[in-house]
Amino acid sequence: MQENIPNIINYKFNNLEIKINNNGCATLLYNNEQWMTWNPHTQEQLLELYSHYFLAKGHCICTGMGFLLRENWLLEKKEVTKITVIEINKDLINYHKKFNKNIIDKIEIINCNVYDYKGECDTLLIDNFEGISINNIEKYLLSVKEINKNIRSNVMWFWPFESILNTYNKPYINMTLKEIYENIKKCYELDNLPNLSEKQLFDFCATFYNDMRQGLTELNNM
Repeated sequence: MQENIPNIINYKFNNLEIKINNNGCATLLYNNEQWMTWNPHTQEQLLELYSHYFLAKGHCICTGMGFLLRENWLLEKKEVTKITVIEINKDLINYHKKFNKNIIDKIEIINCNVYDYKGECDTLLIDNFEGISINNIEKYLLSVKEINKNIRSNVMWFWPFESILNTYNKPYINMTLKEIYENIKKCYELDNLPNLSEKQLFDFCATFYNDMRQGLTELNNM
């Protein structure tokens, strides 16, 4: 995966805190609520963002900044021409300006509530669900729908879509990943989700769950 990742260090300012444990794993908290984690040994958080990296082209709008792992990765992709990050937390932005200036200088940052932002791009990559539990999939998908209506794009994706697909991919439901995917796409008016095959969706999900044994041959032939 990545050899050069953003600087992630112990830090505390106002309600923002970054903690690194004895194993080198990091947690980002705001108001004592966990926003994200980072395991440098497995880099599993990057595997969960592989679909974002794979689909990214042209001008990408990324919602949610986190540890800047996704944005740093996207900077390596030649098909990506511009990265705009929408982040509501000013303290988190200032942290990265202080410790990751080399990345910050290469991207555009908009400090606002993503639900108030209107714009357009080639690829919309959503990952900003503080306060919304993935256990409430309906609320989760409605928030995706709202953001997607305000930010026009050719292609969109959101974290953790693969987890939602897997939630519904049960024998008793008797639906393929493709059928589940198309139903969500239609029900929540996410017409700019890419046209993916059953195998492509399977490989996205396998990668999300860190099962690289499945390989990504089909994806690379899209």
